[in-house]
Amino acid sequence: MSLSFRRFCLLGLLALLIAVAPAAGPVLAAGPYVVTKTADTDTTCASGTNCSLREAIKAANAAPGTIQFSIPTSDAGYQAASGTWRITVQGTALPAISGGGITINGLGGDGKPKIELTGGGTLGRQGLLVTSANNTIKGLIINGFIATPQGGFGIWLNGTTATGNTISTNYIGTNALGTATGGGSTTNNSGGGIGVQFGASSNIIDGNVISSNSGYGIYLFTSVGFDATIRQSANIIRNNTIGLNAAGTAALGNRNSGVYVGDDSINTQVGPGNVISGNGAAGSDTVFGVNIGGYVGSQSAFITGNRVIGNRIGTNAAGTAALPNAAGGVQVTTSNGTIIGGPNGNPATPNGDGNLISGNTNTGIRLKDSIGFGTGTSNIVIRNNWIGLNAAGTAALPNDTGIYFSNSANNFTVGPNNVISGNKNNGVLIEATVTASHPSQQVRLNTITGNYIGTDASGNAAVPNQRYGIQLTGGTFNNTISSNRIANNTNGGIYFAPDTSASPKSPTQNSITGNTIKANGAVGIALTPGSSSNTIGAVGAGNVIENHTSSGIEVQSASNTIKANELRLNQIGILINNAASNTIGGSTEAEGNNLHNNSLHGILVNGSGATGNRISHTITSANGGKGIALAGGGKAPIANARVSVTPPSSGFTLSGTVSSCAAPGCVLEVFTSDTPPADEGPTFLNSVSPAANGSFSVDITGCKHYLIFTLTDGAGNTSEFINPTGNLAQCVAAAPAIEITTANPQPPRAVTPGTTTTYVHTVRNSGTGTGNVSVALSQAPNTWAALNGNTCTGQSLAPQATCTFSVTVTVPANAQAGDFNEATATVTLGGVTKQQVDRTNVLSQPGLTFVPDPTPGSNAKTTAPGVPVTYQHKLTNTGNGTDSFTISVTPPNGWAYSLLPTTVANLAPSASAIVTLVLTPTAGISSPPDYDALVTARSVADPNVSATITDTTTITSSAVPLIFSSVAAPAAADPGATVALTYTLKNAGNLSGTFDLSLSPPPGWTITSPVSPSVDLAPGASAVVTATVQVPANALGGAYQATLTATNRADTNVKASGAATITVNKRAAIALGADINDPTGYT
Repeated sequence: MSLSFRRFCLLGLLALLIAVAPAAGPVLAAGPYVVTKTADTDTTCASGTNCSLREAIKAANAAPGTIQFSIPTSDAGYQAASGTWRITVQGTALPAISGGGITINGLGGDGKPKIELTGGGTLGRQGLLVTSANNTIKGLIINGFIATPQGGFGIWLNGTTATGNTISTNYIGTNALGTATGGGSTTNNSGGGIGVQFGASSNIIDGNVISSNSGYGIYLFTSVGFDATIRQSANIIRNNTIGLNAAGTAALGNRNSGVYVGDDSINTQVGPGNVISGNGAAGSDTVFGVNIGGYVGSQSAFITGNRVIGNRIGTNAAGTAALPNAAGGVQVTTSNGTIIGGPNGNPATPNGDGNLISGNTNTGIRLKDSIGFGTGTSNIVIRNNWIGLNAAGTAALPNDTGIYFSNSANNFTVGPNNVISGNKNNGVLIEATVTASHPSQQVRLNTITGNYIGTDASGNAAVPNQRYGIQLTGGTFNNTISSNRIANNTNGGIYFAPDTSASPKSPTQNSITGNTIKANGAVGIALTPGSSSNTIGAVGAGNVIENHTSSGIEVQSASNTIKANELRLNQIGILINNAASNTIGGSTEAEGNNLHNNSLHGILVNGSGATGNRISHTITSANGGKGIALAGGGKAPIANARVSVTPPSSGFTLSGTVSSCAAPGCVLEVFTSDTPPADEGPTFLNSVSPAANGSFSVDITGCKHYLIFTLTDGAGNTSEFINPTGNLAQCVAAAPAIEITTANPQPPRAVTPGTTTTYVHTVRNSGTGTGNVSVALSQAPNTWAALNGNTCTGQSLAPQATCTFSVTVTVPANAQAGDFNEATATVTLGGVTKQQVDRTNVLSQPGLTFVPDPTPGSNAKTTAPGVPVTYQHKLTNTGNGTDSFTISVTPPNGWAYSLLPTTVANLAPSASAIVTLVLTPTAGISSPPDYDALVTARSVADPNVSATITDTTTITSSAVPLIFSSVAAPAAADPGATVALTYTLKNAGNLSGTFDLSLSPPPGWTITSPVSPSVDLAPGASAVVTATVQVPANALGGAYQATLTATNRADTNVKASGAATITVNKRAAIALGADINDPTGYT
């Protein structure tokens, strides 16, 4: 927004603020003010009734209170299709809400907005202007207002006195049902749905539908030129649907960003619970779900403290389908200290801070700044978000790019605990602007740490980003990529690339440490030309890089350091491709890399420019080709280097000479192995710098059977592994070794409670020296195990000699399923130790008791025909582990029943559950005989474990009433109408009887024609009972019941009731009192 336009806006709005500023003086509670018409009249409603909305606002400003609506359906503004009332504002804007403490409540009985407030696409200004504190606006549908040039908001919170207001449960920008654009014009709330400006603070915007506005959804902004001290602060935007229909299933986008937090807007909280999707026209590159950026006080400082937490941005309300924001999910620019997500849980955590940011057309999160202004957008934290996944965290719901840094973005932290997966391009893209020259205007000092990139939310299954997990492009520097799991991405894991300018700049001085980088297409990490002075790995924080079809690391640039990493199962571990002066390893053994089990080479140095690449303290083993392979020009500088040694007959000083290794600066490194090493160096041993004539002596203490060497000349060129030497007798000391075998069955074993099991172990000295042997036993988490049969301890065991010991485990009879004993026998032979672990697991032993409740005789009861009888049973788990049980019943033939529960799940040992059976005998049934129902409880763990109870029911001779039909005619009646009631009564018993009848109408209703006082019925016979009642003239709309009760005169405990339902039609949609649930506490 240009400075001239900002000034134009502030001058007009300053005049507006002066005009609507409330007069000083005491505020007296009054009202309620009842709006009874949709006409926009402008007189008075001093009595508080028969008001227009305009008149009610004026009255409430003078004496604050609640504005209610009770408008008849005969009013011209009634919209029958939606069941709402439309108020079209005429002439001038409605008065500002200036009195404070005013509630406008347009909610219907169904909790949805019922009062539509429209400007029809022609009226300037705004729907409602709020300039005072502690007001509540709810239940309105606001659309069709335009700016002239200020305003144009559905609701405008304006000025430092507009604080503590609550805007809730409104439809702003939509039609009355929240299904389409409202306002009847292409221009609909042109300023936006809700404006928060000129210091309006501590307001709550909660539970609204804010969609289809011609401006922003929610707009927080005051030009920095207006007043250097004004701030919009601590506003909360939560639980709203912004850019979708009310159901959250289809886009109904705002023309500009869903939420815009701009100049002088600080400490705003966007979330939790918003769905912000569908905003902006297709192809727009400026409309985001949430857009945060602006200046504070002046154009030299940025807004701070804003948070975006717990939202769904770019998806439907369920988080299962994409409803994209046109330019992206969230943009942060010209701001400091913004937090996206937070420490308290991910999108699947109830009330978690993490956002679901998926399905957006461009980026999920865009982080940028305008070059040359301020110090750069900085100190942004992004954590616990899912970016590119569905709400379950199991499948892709892609943005184009997950997170995109550009334009002076610095000191950002991405992580921990983001999942950035499934996106159409890169998971994370850091792109330095090609025109930036000064370091303060370049992307730098950002940290990406502790995230899953390319996986599902569990980190286990593949949900790849379709290009790279992380890409750095251009002159970005001093960024840290640490402790992430970067896996399964289609093109590669991490990719450093130059920009496209005439003099390309590339990423430099960046650090990649402690990551797991796995199965990312061709390359784990690629440093393309120009990407210099980067560090991959650190002591104690090396990367594990595995399963890539080309190379774990490919280096095409100079002066990079690769140290303390493990590279395995790639085609090539490290490929130095036509690049110079890189360091693989370092000056200490801890800095060395470990390259093993790669299908071709551990390291390949290739190309005429591949000179000066130093490989030091780096070990290789089990690769398909060479540990170090030099090809093309990479071999030339040191191709003829040789080592000549004379193995010593005794001692550990190795002497020899080197050739074709430039001195000074030549370094010999010695590696050792138990097997003849052809082209690998499995264990680093020592290093030495030969004399000028090539001679050297080096200590080889700790050597194994064989030696092999590398030479590095003074220019930093390292040879392949050369001149294998062995077998050195003094390097193979006589020493014992331990081999332990176990008689079958092998551990672990699974046994039942009360069982004893014995593990028999044989110890063999498989080494070359004799040693004294001992066996010690430790165990956890109990002391069930004992060491016995021990022939080992105290014995001197010669090579190949054996001894035995046993571990006996006695499991107590009361052990629970899942309990275990883990016994560890530590065998020491000479100076060598080895452990044998015997684990014994306790099996499940199901058991149950199933008895009548509360007493053993509770399973025998008496009832009449057709009269339900209830039996209770107590199920107890007597097994040794948690178990589930199924409950089944076999009732007497023809009897109805209900059984709860039918399954008792996860019942702990010794715990009990009550099972309730309700039996309903067949109508008219006779007795004797007695009738039996069989109830069976059965273990799920072992279906053979079960118990059955027989519930015996004795049927008495009795007349039993049953009201099986009740009808009101008409079913829906107006107040004052007469309703005919018809009930059908049946004798379900096995004796004839007389039934006394009584009718209970709703309170206040009149019985105009009573029921018969009694009726005689034979068994199985029926009778129709009628009555009429009159609806009170003042009855409220809703459902009412008139209840008929029939009682057996011979046994007054035998009775039945039936209710007929009458619906009273509504003559007005709403007639509401004060809102006792108002969260602000004001009325």
